Amino acid sequence: MRSSVLIDAVGPYDQDFWNVQVVNAAQTYAVVWHAGLALTEMYRSKKYEEIGHSARSSSQLRALQHYGYAVKSILNVVNQTAIGRDDKNAVLLGSLMLIGFACLNDDDDTKMTHMRSAFQIFSKWRIWDHSLTSSSQNSVISDSSLMRQFQRFEAQASTYLLEGVSWTTVPRITQGSEPLISTTAAFTEFLDLSVPFLQGIEQAAAAARVNGPVPEMVHYTRRLFRSWKLRFMAFLQARCHTQVDEECILTMRIWSIAMEIRLFLERTSGPEAELAYDTWEALFETQTDLAEQLYALVAKKVEERQPMLRLQPFSLTSSICDGLAVAVRCRKGSVRRRIATILRQWPYRDGISNPPMTAALLEAWIRVEEEGFLLHGSTSSKNCRCIPGQYICAFHRCSMHTGGYDGVLRRGTLRMFMWADSPAPPHLVEREVELVW
Repeated sequence: MRSSVLIDAVGPYDQDFWNVQVVNAAQTYAVVWHAGLALTEMYRSKKYEEIGHSARSSSQLRALQHYGYAVKSILNVVNQTAIGRDDKNAVLLGSLMLIGFACLNDDDDTKMTHMRSAFQIFSKWRIWDHSLTSSSQNSVISDSSLMRQFQRFEAQASTYLLEGVSWTTVPRITQGSEPLISTTAAFTEFLDLSVPFLQGIEQAAAAARVNGPVPEMVHYTRRLFRSWKLRFMAFLQARCHTQVDEECILTMRIWSIAMEIRLFLERTSGPEAELAYDTWEALFETQTDLAEQLYALVAKKVEERQPMLRLQPFSLTSSICDGLAVAVRCRKGSVRRRIATILRQWPYRDGISNPPMTAALLEAWIRVEEEGFLLHGSTSSKNCRCIPGQYICAFHRCSMHTGGYDGVLRRGTLRMFMWADSPAPPHLVEREVELVW
């Protein structure tokens, strides 16, 4: 497990946790042992599949067997009347690893099931109460490290409305004013201020299809973000980081640009809402430059580890997709296509997102918007102001989307909503697009 999976799975943050604590926990707790072996055998199966090795089926069978044992071990613990602190941590760690197993297996239904159950028991057991107190010296799994792993998964899961999960029960770390001392500390604080805001966007949209969270949350988060950004820039200027931290720093800069756009966007309603993103075109371009730098860095690392394979290593770290998600709102064609290329070629399957699927979504978004005028012209709207190849008007921009996806078949359906002004008043109309990745 340590040599074949964890070297990739740990990502750039908390490497001591994954390389030391998780390995030790696997020797102590059945759920971590079986979840780790399930992830390892599935990873091995994917490698065998690529090279046409006959051992693929037996490796996949072992993966499913260990997966079953891991699920049984979780049930054995959660059904007990009295559960110890260390057993709770082991169950939660095993649950995170099973989310990774489902992602690696392209099983979206199982991924959602494990995400929902993991966060439900995380909320029920109030693990953050442990992380705010001193851990036992004999604990195999650090409470604070486990809390950080859930925080990162929570950041990715914020765009999923998980039934039975109450995000607001998780307290946030109080942001300090002292200098940041590490990339892990910087990223932890960044997620701490950004996750509630992102959840607010999703909850507001689900409740009333409005274009953002309540103003009070926006202003409060802006203040926190400005403070964090100043301290992060001071950390970079002090050159306290090493070359090993470069991947972390590029990732945070990409995420922080996405957060800045979401936070300071002048929010309106109706057809004109999407036009507000044009103000941020230069920042979208900067974000794309950083993403290309990050791609070159991680692609080189993957090539050095497995030069003969095209298999995407799996990582439990935060996904590049989350940082680039807002880029669908950039209407500059060259920038959009550069981002789609990065996602198509991204060498990792990182986190719960799927970069090739995200690329297919972005490409479909581009196609629908850019072809809108060519297919329908001004006949679809008396207020059309499109300039082919240069400008997409408000009535040919997509304002929201939903869909269903099959990771195994690598196909899906994207439902996109655009404004129409005939018949009056302006209203949303749906367009459906098939995705393949």
